[in-house]
Amino acid sequence: MHETRMSPLDEQATLDDQLASLHSMGQPWVGPMAKALFVLPALILLYRAFAFREYPLIVFVVFFAFFAGLISQGMPHIRRAIAGIEASDRVPGKAKIRIEEGMETERYVLEVVVAGRGAWTFDFRPQHWAPEDGEADVECRFIPEVGWPVLVLSDKGIMYPTQALKTLHHSTFTNTFQ
Repeated sequence: MHETRMSPLDEQATLDDQLASLHSMGQPWVGPMAKALFVLPALILLYRAFAFREYPLIVFVVFFAFFAGLISQGMPHIRRAIAGIEASDRVPGKAKIRIEEGMETERYVLEVVVAGRGAWTFDFRPQHWAPEDGEADVECRFIPEVGWPVLVLSDKGIMYPTQALKTLHHSTFTNTFQ
């Protein structure tokens, strides 16, 4: 019988490894460096497009600017999630993970309910683990300046918002996990 061996990239990281990986993203140079990797080429191409009348390069300028914008949008959520690693406001909750198949990628959606606090839904990107559709008990971590869970931990992985959250109204989530 032939045994298939998983590559290190396919192996699921432990929660501690995932938290360490998240924490490393909080270095002060990471956000500006990531933006610079897209902004600098955009500026160079923009200069070249107008200086040498190579106007088709503007398409690439838009491409690089778009990704610089995505990085700028995501960094506040990452910083909040990193603050959630050490947060003392830790509350149990119930979560439902939904995986939506797209043309080229999968979309991961988390619906989380915390008794007495509220319910939220947000997109997340799994870091070094493979989520499955279904329900799970989770630990939600809150920080004082934010009214939603900035970091959610399940038995298998960590989750944090990658974009704006949607707050669910009471009538929406009363029967969600029954």
